[in-house]
Amino acid sequence: ANVARWLKGLCPGHNICLHGHAGYHGTGASDLISLTRDADVYLAPALLRPHGHITTKERLYLTQPGMSPRTRQVLRIDDDTTMQVTVEEVDGLLSYLQMRAKREPTLRAVVVADYDKGVFTGPDGDALVTRLGAFVQEHKLLCVVNSKQPQRWFNFPGTAMVCNDREGDQLDTAEFLGIVRNRALIITCGAQGVIAQYDYHCLNFSSLATNVVDVTGAGDAFLAGFASALLIGQDWREAIER
Repeated sequence: ANVARWLKGLCPGHNICLHGHAGYHGTGASDLISLTRDADVYLAPALLRPHGHITTKERLYLTQPGMSPRTRQVLRIDDDTTMQVTVEEVDGLLSYLQMRAKREPTLRAVVVADYDKGVFTGPDGDALVTRLGAFVQEHKLLCVVNSKQPQRWFNFPGTAMVCNDREGDQLDTAEFLGIVRNRALIITCGAQGVIAQYDYHCLNFSSLATNVVDVTGAGDAFLAGFASALLIGQDWREAIER
C-alpha cells in the first residue's frame, strides 16, 4: 500500500492498481482498503479475503518542541500475518492481469514489493513468480522488484532488482546480472547511499539525508521514486537520484 500510494503521488496521471492480500476486521474494512481508496489507488479483487486475518502495526511517537526532527518514532510493534496464495488465487490474479492488459494497451509497468510475508512463498508462490515473469515478458513491461529474498527472483526477467545491502549478500552479483541482460541491481545502503550495477558499470550514489533518524518506509519510498522515474522515461542515474 505504501508503494502504491507513493506511485500515485509521483505519477498522478497513471492508474495504479494494488494486488495484495487484504482482509476485514470486526464489521468493517481494514485500513489497507481505506488507505488505497483514499489515495485513488484501485485494490484488485483477486487476493481479497473477506474472512482472512490481517496484519496490524502499532507505532509510538515522541513529539517534543526543540528536537530536530520534532517527532521521532520510539516504539514499533508489528503483528504480522502470513497468508500464502492458493492455486485459485494465482489463477485469478493472472487472469485479471491478462484482462487488464487486453483492455488497457497502455499497461506500462509492474512493481513488486516482496516483504516475504507469504504471497510469494511455497509452491504456489513459486508458480506465481514464474507466471508473473512470463506475463511481463509477453507484454514487454517495465518491471521493478524489491525483495527481502532476492534469490527468489534470480531468474525473473525484471528490469531491475532493488534490495538492501544485507539482502544483496544472498546474490552472486555477476551471475545475477548475467542471466537476464539489461537488468540492473540497485543496492540501498542506508546512510551510506546506493550502489548501482548495470550495463557492466558500478556506480556509487551518496545519500541525500544528513540526519538519518528513522528508516521506516524508506525502502518503499525509494522503490516508488525509482520505478516512477523509469516509467516516465528517465535513465538509471536519473531514476536513482529521484
